[in-house]
Amino acid sequence: MTNQSILNVPPEVWARGATPNEWPEPDLSVLADQRLDPPPLPLEVFGAFWSEWIRDQAEAKGCAPDYVAAGLLGGAGVLLGNARWGSPWDGWAEPPIVWVSAVGNPSSGKSPGLDAMRDLIGSIEADVNKNHKDNLASWDTGKRLAKIKLDVWGDDCKKALKAKRMEPPRPKDTDEPPRPARKRIITNDPTVEKVASSPAGLERSTSTAAPEVIVPSIWSPMAVEPMPLTE
Repeated sequence: MTNQSILNVPPEVWARGATPNEWPEPDLSVLADQRLDPPPLPLEVFGAFWSEWIRDQAEAKGCAPDYVAAGLLGGAGVLLGNARWGSPWDGWAEPPIVWVSAVGNPSSGKSPGLDAMRDLIGSIEADVNKNHKDNLASWDTGKRLAKIKLDVWGDDCKKALKAKRMEPPRPKDTDEPPRPARKRIITNDPTVEKVASSPAGLERSTSTAAPEVIVPSIWSPMAVEPMPLTE
């Protein structure tokens, strides 16, 4: 491959005596802001209630309704989980996974728009975990009782050995109970390791992570800023 093919230098440049090591003038048009306006959001497809909710939230958040609608679609997929699958015909079924990315300029309201659905899911997560503190207290009591019973059994074993008697069998309730984990529906850490270690917040959903794939019982929308586009 020659320098000419690498640089894609027009033939007329070479004709006027340019050397193979000469760089052409850069095309500065790639730095211009030439983005096209997005198509209008068809709010009517969301129905009367949700279309009004999207408009109200967009006005409250000071952002485009597109960002609110994107969060709504992704969040709806999370809440459905594995309870419902779409099947256009026999032999083809898909879970309600909706991949969402909010694209816009800096400070264009991407994160506030996604926060509208994040707040709803956060309230559901709070309801799911309303007994979490009580569960922790019960777990701590059970852990301490198991430790006490284990110590008592250990003392009995020492006494039996000293008396040259058969050691008593270990009681079944001396194992430490598993610590109750706070159920997660929404996370700000979409890494595979974090999602795999987070218990699902809904019993009908399954938190499953595989390389580059996250099944949505854990909601983690993404906001990105676009690169300049040219026609």
